[in-house]
Amino acid sequence: MNIYLKITALSFLLFLAGCEDETHRLYGTVERDVVTISAPANEQITSIAVKEGQRVNQGEVLLQLDAQNATAERDMALAVLANAKADLARLQNGERPEDIASAKAQLASRQAMLSEARKNYRRAQSLRNQALISQAEFDRRKANFEDASGQYQSALQQLDKLTAGTRIEEIDAAMANVAKADAQLRLAQHGLDELTLHAPSAAVVESIPVFQGERSQIGQPLLDLALPQSTYAQIYVPAPYVTQFQLGQAVQLSLAQSEQMLKGKVRWIASQPSFTPYYALNQKDSARLSYLMEVSLTEDIPSGLAIYLQLPEVNHD
Repeated sequence: MNIYLKITALSFLLFLAGCEDETHRLYGTVERDVVTISAPANEQITSIAVKEGQRVNQGEVLLQLDAQNATAERDMALAVLANAKADLARLQNGERPEDIASAKAQLASRQAMLSEARKNYRRAQSLRNQALISQAEFDRRKANFEDASGQYQSALQQLDKLTAGTRIEEIDAAMANVAKADAQLRLAQHGLDELTLHAPSAAVVESIPVFQGERSQIGQPLLDLALPQSTYAQIYVPAPYVTQFQLGQAVQLSLAQSEQMLKGKVRWIASQPSFTPYYALNQKDSARLSYLMEVSLTEDIPSGLAIYLQLPEVNHD
């Protein structure tokens, strides 16, 4: 459609080239502000909810990318957060009475084992001095005693830990783990939400360069949205005329196809000149540089149409 409009615009411009006041027309095209929606991830396009030319409202779903991987990552982040919160609650609330009772029972058992191992070791020492047992048997009883002693000390430390309370450093570390897990969950949820693409504002779907089932790449354009009430004209102003315009200045333009008059306001003028595109040239100004100017239009008309601005004759001395 845009190619057809540009060809039509060029045809009208060639026709207008024979007009007497053509040298005082500043030519350009109608454009729109366009927002490009890009792919946030390398995922398959599972559905496209809109069509080209369709008007959409702010927040309306445009396109859906496959969310299986992102959902799994979100669920894992939820589990990590739940575990971190449970650890923090345990430290803040203290140990359960059942755990303390179990630790006491474990300590009593290890104490009995240590008492028996100590007796055997002392008996072995007496027998070894009388050469009534072998060195291997003596070493075995000694090892049993040392192992029982180690197990008793371990059980004693575990009971002390359960009954002594939690250190503030441990609670701080647990709180930091909760904050980290919560941040990871929010990041995972954000990644999941991004796979459902919504319209950032009311707009018209200008183009959809992808297809359902296609696998997108990060940063790949998926949709172009033309913003409403954002129509403007790009006018190429030759150097002799550029000083006649100021930002905010009201101007009148005409569509080359229908001579329809349009009201506009200058919103931007380039600070550096550029070469004029071929379709905006006339015979007198064809060898000159021009300054690109943008004029906001009050009418919401299709982009690509040829447009011009009529100027009074300027004396070029």
